[in-house]
Amino acid sequence: MLRTNRDDVYISPPIVVELFNSTRKEVGDRILSDAKYKVLREGWIAAMFTSALSVHQGKIWRIRPNKEDVAPDYYAFSREPIPGEKYMQATNSSLEVFEWGRHSRDTLLEATQKKVTPIKAREMSVIGYAARSNQELAFREIFKKLAEEQPEVLEVWILARIKRTKTYTVSQVYPHLFSIPVPNSLPDEFWDRPFVSKRRSLKDTPAGMLSLNDQMEFTEIEK
Repeated sequence: MLRTNRDDVYISPPIVVELFNSTRKEVGDRILSDAKYKVLREGWIAAMFTSALSVHQGKIWRIRPNKEDVAPDYYAFSREPIPGEKYMQATNSSLEVFEWGRHSRDTLLEATQKKVTPIKAREMSVIGYAARSNQELAFREIFKKLAEEQPEVLEVWILARIKRTKTYTVSQVYPHLFSIPVPNSLPDEFWDRPFVSKRRSLKDTPAGMLSLNDQMEFTEIEK
């Protein structure tokens, strides 16, 4: 699928999470396995990850889908001020995601290895979603194995729902081992500009009136 989205338009993470949740209410658990919603599932994973990273780092990460169904699945960027300058500096990231689903015959370690081993992109972050319930998440084992193998990626994270607390976390399993929570809610500033245009400026530039569908395509809304 080739999307016609503008390369400069990025989405605030909670917008994608909200779209996923509303679509799930409409179509039910079909959203979890139907190939039609693969890009939306990937968007949800990327959005949950960037929401957690935003709060952890104290800045807003926004995402956009790759126009083509090739790696990376999503691009991300954040801004921070430059002392003495009238514009902000952008930090860019590329995100490749995968799902460890309920029907997978691999362990989480095996699924992670299969995903990261072929990738030769040291600037790319890989985020896996552990979607299988009631499974041991051997993060330390994965960390030790990846530390031995030294995959050619920037970092590897696993998104998982903690059954005991009914909350989500993202855990880095390469090159370090630590976890950060996915926030249950985000400040108003994440919602004030749902779509922004990435350009050199002092503050985020609204991208106009846009809508987003379950194929992660933008449509301009006529005034």
